[in-house]
Amino acid sequence: MCNFCCNFVTKYHVKIQIHNSMKYLITCLMAILCTLSTYARLIEVDDIYYNVLDSNLVEVTYQNPQLALNYPQFKSINIPSQITSDSTIYHVVGVGSNAFSYCDSLQSIYLPNSIVSIGDSAFFQCELLDSIIIPDRVSSIGKRVFAKCTNLAHMSVAEGNTTYDSRGDCNAIIESVSNTLLFGCQNTIIPTTIEHIADWAFWGCVHMKSICVSEGVQSIGDSTFLGCDSITSVVWNAKDYPDLSSEEENPFKVIREQIISFVIGDSVSYVANYL
Repeated sequence: MCNFCCNFVTKYHVKIQIHNSMKYLITCLMAILCTLSTYARLIEVDDIYYNVLDSNLVEVTYQNPQLALNYPQFKSINIPSQITSDSTIYHVVGVGSNAFSYCDSLQSIYLPNSIVSIGDSAFFQCELLDSIIIPDRVSSIGKRVFAKCTNLAHMSVAEGNTTYDSRGDCNAIIESVSNTLLFGCQNTIIPTTIEHIADWAFWGCVHMKSICVSEGVQSIGDSTFLGCDSITSVVWNAKDYPDLSSEEENPFKVIREQIISFVIGDSVSYVANYL
């Protein structure tokens, strides 16, 4: 085959490959756009906004993307288990990330049993929120959900929940399988069965004055007591807490200057360095 023919065939194949690649890319983009137009929809019912997750499933979302103006009109919210929009019935299955962040007026909220997930920072800095009950079907809770809820005094998980619990009316939310205390409030009593306390668990509990670390605790997360400006007394009963390699690992480093009393329990034979 002559050079002209070879060059022609080569260029022709390249053009076909480019053309096919463009067709594939356009097809993918069209599929994504169709998916977004179908599912990434926002609907409003009774002044509450919902993201459409599926053909008949929704999650509660924020009113204003800037969050600083998020649902300022509500002092109390009753989330329904289902809503109707344009003759379509949707089941409410989640509270999305930041859904009620910075709701300065919110004092109480009811979550229906249809809820199965609560996203990151869903109630971040709801400073007047007094109590929360986690429904029995919730199997996923994000991070910093109740951080800086400075007035939060009562927390509980509905009986029958197989993922989380509030054993012994401890006023905390605990991941059952790992015995990890995820979220606490000003009236939390750490159960003796707790092995881990999560990052930011007590962030913003400004009315908490003392904390008793129970005997089973083996780890305390980062910034667990951030913003706990009133804690002046710590009782340490943890028996098997590992040694710490530096002051940076001290779980109380953010409140160390304000602690007046640090009591070591009688049953504790070893105390980690840097506590």
